[in-house]
Amino acid sequence: MKLLFLNRGDQKLGSNRIYIKNLCKWVKPLVKTAHVSRTIKKGYDFYICSKYCSSDDIVKINQINNNSIVGLIHPSTIVEEEKKKLKLADFLIAGSLEEKDFLLKYKDKIFRFPQIENFKINFKKHKYKKKIILGYHGNLQNLIGSNQNYIRAIEKLSRKYNLELHLIYDKKLGVFKNKKIKLKFYNWSEKNIGKFLSKVDIGIVPATNNSFFDRDKNNIFLHFFKSFFSTIGRSSDYIIQFKFNSNPGRSHVFHQAGIPVVAGFWPSHFEILSNTNNGFLAHSSASWYISIEKFILSHQLRNKTAKNANNTYKKFYNPKNWSIKFINYLKKIKNEKN
Repeated sequence: MKLLFLNRGDQKLGSNRIYIKNLCKWVKPLVKTAHVSRTIKKGYDFYICSKYCSSDDIVKINQINNNSIVGLIHPSTIVEEEKKKLKLADFLIAGSLEEKDFLLKYKDKIFRFPQIENFKINFKKHKYKKKIILGYHGNLQNLIGSNQNYIRAIEKLSRKYNLELHLIYDKKLGVFKNKKIKLKFYNWSEKNIGKFLSKVDIGIVPATNNSFFDRDKNNIFLHFFKSFFSTIGRSSDYIIQFKFNSNPGRSHVFHQAGIPVVAGFWPSHFEILSNTNNGFLAHSSASWYISIEKFILSHQLRNKTAKNANNTYKKFYNPKNWSIKFINYLKKIKNEKN
């Protein structure tokens, strides 16, 4: 079996790093040939195309070898060009249960390969500290576009404890501002992610979208809306919104680094964090506050929880095991086409 990973777009972007660079490395021992290339070449059985490829790229692949099979990474559905790529591809690669579920309306051949990073990370050993560092990594949009209960909780905790919130993202996207919390910024790079993780004591992973209809405190309008329009009719009901390509990748990095996590209510987060021995899930301001405070108060709990989460992570997300599943999936698709 011969695989070509078609590289398009910025190398710093997570989908290229994980599904082009990392995946090629992981499958290479399992196949005859696996290469990363910025040009389309003849003679490969499978072409794994970056989400930033064009529909013309897929057309060209089919023209030079109509027996080849094309996989598309993390497809979008926003514009017609993206939908065209969906139709042209033979199968899709999704990063989460949420994404796979959404994409099934476009293609029934989808392989879920979790977002597994391959950074060089030292496993943290937690000790008693007077100043506690909370850490966020991802992008600016997730930071400000997520439900803001986590920020309200951190603001409140900052009045009681000596806290800093460290943030790492591409600073070209803008600046996150909050006068009530001490902030420190890192510009995103593989080198800086190691520096960032070495400082962090508690990982913060906000998730669900920031929505007016998903607030801690009800007002008259919210009560009316939920009661009148909800099929259940309770003002206390959750109305949770999240992106179709939600995934636990940001939590995974903290699990790998030995950093305990408090994360929001994305379905994928429940795979590890529904077990409170592995970390905490939070949605309301109170649950964010209580969960973070538990880790602030005990470095022993931080160590124990981080170790449990890391063990579960390695069990569920071993890249070798997932790579073997992926190659077996490709063999199945090839047999079906023949």
